Amino acid sequence: MFFVDETLAYDEIKDAMSIGATIQNMLLAASWINIGTCWIGDIISNVSIISDYFDMNSCYTLLGAVSLGYFISKSTVIIPPKRYDIHDMVLEHRK
Repeated sequence: MFFVDETLAYDEIKDAMSIGATIQNMLLAASWINIGTCWIGDIISNVSIISDYFDMNSCYTLLGAVSLGYFISKSTVIIPPKRYDIHDMVLEHRK
């Protein structure tokens, strides 16, 4: 679970983006060591239920959740994505 402490929050949009980037980095790191992940976005519709369950102070706002687990089969291997050349990804501005 990812909560933001509203008493320490800097900017709502920037804080949400920072937490999103943090979650993404955690997902990438987990996949690197063969841990399966699922970013649960729909949990936001259950903020009050989750906050009550964890007895969270009202200054904390739920912004995301991630589930982690191991693959059922040890033969499951994560194949790294194809690496693209930088020239295929960046457009050059031409006059």
